[in-house]
Amino acid sequence: MSDYCRHLHATYDLLLQLRSATERGDMATVAEIARTVDWVAVTGEFEPVVGRYRSAVYRHGRRIIRNLRRPYMLYEDCVNLRLQLDMLRGAVDDSPSLLATAGDALQEAYKAVLSLEAQRGHPPWGAPSSPPWPTIEVLIEAAEDKLRRGRALEAAVDPDYMGGRRVNLPAI
Repeated sequence: MSDYCRHLHATYDLLLQLRSATERGDMATVAEIARTVDWVAVTGEFEPVVGRYRSAVYRHGRRIIRNLRRPYMLYEDCVNLRLQLDMLRGAVDDSPSLLATAGDALQEAYKAVLSLEAQRGHPPWGAPSSPPWPTIEVLIEAAEDKLRRGRALEAAVDPDYMGGRRVNLPAI
């Protein structure tokens, strides 16, 4: 086991002890543990994790936003939307603080989608400058709504939808 790995396990163990002592109200143990932890190292270890989850919001949010901006639905879109939604939920489950801090990542994802549309020759005329889905909760709700409409097409055995052709969805 590498020195870094041993350090990481030791830090994790100390943090568990810190939580346990705090829950018991044992402030002497809390103070002792707090003195033994290298807080610079701990924050340095967790910063990449925070960045990875913020990146997950951007990456999965961008894919969901691209799907939501389309006025049509393909069977494949429904499958991909479900996958991206599950991935975004997984990131939020792993790091619930994302709910409060992901606004910037969603804004960046939205701008990236508009830029990509423009590069592909489909300028987003009339698109608002800010995303219509400013929070993860709102984005998830909109994605779930589109998924429901896709499932309705599937349940109705729509021949175009099931045949892999685009089906325009009515405006909400």
